[in-house]
Amino acid sequence: MKRLAALALAAMIAMPAVAGDQAKAMSGEELSRRATALAAELYEQEKKIAAKLRKAAEQHSPDAAGGEAVESMLYDDVLNLLDAALLADKDNFHAHALAAEVLFRKSNQGEGVYEICSLLDAEEQIDYVLANAETAEKLDLESVKRIKKAIDAIPEDRIAGDEGDCEEKDGKEKGTAWRQERRGTP
Repeated sequence: MKRLAALALAAMIAMPAVAGDQAKAMSGEELSRRATALAAELYEQEKKIAAKLRKAAEQHSPDAAGGEAVESMLYDDVLNLLDAALLADKDNFHAHALAAEVLFRKSNQGEGVYEICSLLDAEEQIDYVLANAETAEKLDLESVKRIKKAIDAIPEDRIAGDEGDCEEKDGKEKGTAWRQERRGTP
């Protein structure tokens, strides 16, 4: 379903722009750039929403840590846009770096506990950027290095689940559409 959503978003973004009677086709790189820009805008808005939800949770129950877990409930739409961007151009390193950040944030289950599947997806995005360091932008490299350092600092006992938890009943892996495409599990 995630892959279908990503492909639908890519198709909508790629619809030819009509200039007079002539339609202009959009390249995969342009589609990817636009989808990444939309994802970045949406991510900024959702971070604001998360902050408001955390504040409301803390005001309602100051001793409760429930406000921390709000991150795990957001960002699927951002990830779908980034999946569309990466399906259009797998070498969009900014999309990979942003996906790593979003997945890391989404992995936060609250009370210092992180969900393993999102962390593994984030690490895969990080590894892709680092493996292509010679062509990735400096800001993207700095971003993924910062996220990698944060992931590496998480104690093992604060990571919920194990790698086997990242597979669904039918044997298909959970994770982003890009990850599923790359591993051949659509």
